[in-house]
Amino acid sequence: MKRRLLVALGLVFAVAVALISVGVEDQTNRASAQVHRSRGLLAAARYLDATGAPTQRWERPLDELSVDPDASLVLALPMKNGLTEAEQSALTRWRIGGGRVVVLTSGDEPRASDQELLDLLDLFAVDRREEAPLWWFDWKDWATRRERLTSKLGWPSPVVIQPGAYATRPLEEVEVLYRGPDGDPAVYRWRPSGWGEIVVVDNATALGNRWLGEAENLALLERLFPAGQPVIFDEWRQGYSAVEVVDADAVLTPSQLLLAHLLLLYGAAIWTLSRPFGPPARDAGVRRGSVSRDLLALASLHRYGKHAEQAGQRLLELARERAGRRVGELGLPEQFDGGEDELIALARQVGELQAERKL
Repeated sequence: MKRRLLVALGLVFAVAVALISVGVEDQTNRASAQVHRSRGLLAAARYLDATGAPTQRWERPLDELSVDPDASLVLALPMKNGLTEAEQSALTRWRIGGGRVVVLTSGDEPRASDQELLDLLDLFAVDRREEAPLWWFDWKDWATRRERLTSKLGWPSPVVIQPGAYATRPLEEVEVLYRGPDGDPAVYRWRPSGWGEIVVVDNATALGNRWLGEAENLALLERLFPAGQPVIFDEWRQGYSAVEVVDADAVLTPSQLLLAHLLLLYGAAIWTLSRPFGPPARDAGVRRGSVSRDLLALASLHRYGKHAEQAGQRLLELARERAGRRVGELGLPEQFDGGEDELIALARQVGELQAERKL
């Protein structure tokens, strides 16, 4: 029983670790121009460098960035930290000065810091989550599905993305460059009067390292950032600052704390169940008594098991077999029913019959 319980507990522990590991946020897979993993923009930044577009990884607050009306400022979501009031004012000055802002959303639910930026640019998020299928093969197809974006304005298409759970929509009329399968705007832009242009790539997985080589995704990158125009990647929002990096390494996320708690809890449970409960049992040994007590105990066992009745019945059967046809002349009972005294009387009667040579 204990072994089965340990096996079951070990299986539950393994499943818990697997499920929580999926939910633990991967701090190294972020939408940064310095990250080579799937969400990273390293391939896009290096490609722009190769095409002659002067790119810059900005690792300082936005309020220290000078306005450049010819440059594109890239803000990728999700952001590790939000905009301060000084940075919000600096972003407004950037737009008033004619600077171009390119927002790359992730397709995930916006964080509080992301929502501040969306509010500042008159954008809002729409929940478009779908129920995941329970069957594993169906879930695998659902998790790896692709979505094609098409353009009717002469932009390269179709662009391939991985469908997201949330979509970003504008509050005002915009020029739609790409639409999804349902006709919803996927890539759009607008230029308020007297302000710089704003471009939104809703669910920018198309520009990530994993998807950049798909279909016309690379051509989309070239159209978004024409050769020769400066491109500034905001790396401060991705946590590339001395204070933020130290804090990210020193403080565990809630998911990591929960995982550590479960590890300790199940480890303690397994260790406890693998140990014997209470003090070890000791053999008390065989308690010996007198011969007369042992004989009385043996006699009690025989009485409890009705051994005298069985022995008498067997003795009666043997006598009948020896007598054969003369069994009716012997005066033996038809059925034995009694205890030790009756067994002795039957044995004496059989002995007398044998002495008289009747058996």
